[in-house]
Amino acid sequence: MKVRHAVVAFALGTPTSIALAQGDTITLGRGNAFVDGSVYVPHLARVKQSISRNGQEGQSFSFTNDLTLATRDGRPVIRIESRAQPGSPDPTWHLETVMDRRTTELLFREARSARQQVTFAVDAGHVHGQAKIDRDTAAQAIDFQLDVPAFLDAVMDGTLGAIHFRQGLVVRIPTFGAAPAARTPKWREFTVTGRDTVAVGTRRVPAWVVEERGTPRSRIWFIDEPPYVPLWLTYLPDGAIARLEQELMPKP
Repeated sequence: MKVRHAVVAFALGTPTSIALAQGDTITLGRGNAFVDGSVYVPHLARVKQSISRNGQEGQSFSFTNDLTLATRDGRPVIRIESRAQPGSPDPTWHLETVMDRRTTELLFREARSARQQVTFAVDAGHVHGQAKIDRDTAAQAIDFQLDVPAFLDAVMDGTLGAIHFRQGLVVRIPTFGAAPAARTPKWREFTVTGRDTVAVGTRRVPAWVVEERGTPRSRIWFIDEPPYVPLWLTYLPDGAIARLEQELMPKP
């Protein structure tokens, strides 16, 4: 059996080599030894999300992701600030996401728009905050406990991208959200299906292709440089394709 080695950083910061069999399965959420978010470097990217049917693009939305490195209460973190692009139907749309620098576990999340505001933090699996889902209604408390150290569903690609990929690797990852229906962690399974190249600006860059099977099915292209996930396709049950594309922008 062919064996590969993944180099990962544990809590004390000492790199450790772990022997992994080709095609095996790793389960995240209890220890996260295979995740090392220190691979990410600061960058600014433009993100476009669109829906297409029968080859025709319909609804689309564009925003920027500004990834920076910082500390929060003395803890190294990754901070991602997302803002709507000029000309957006809601120019006030804004997200702030703060994750642990090594494990990529969520520490803080705030989502604001003209109609709603959702703010919550995660402390030792305790998710707490408040959600105002309409400007004419009162804010409601967010208060629940995760039974496993789960990852925020909306940014779980940041966790997957911090793993050492190899052909056939299967990754099981628990994800959650702040909405009432998403507060119980959902286990998702991703398989590294092969190598490809993907467009990054004017270049073709080597990429790993990672697939999530089931309904809906998705394919994600991961690269070793910003913007890390240049392409993500989700095949919806009605035959439509949801497409996420990222391209680098110059830092101001």
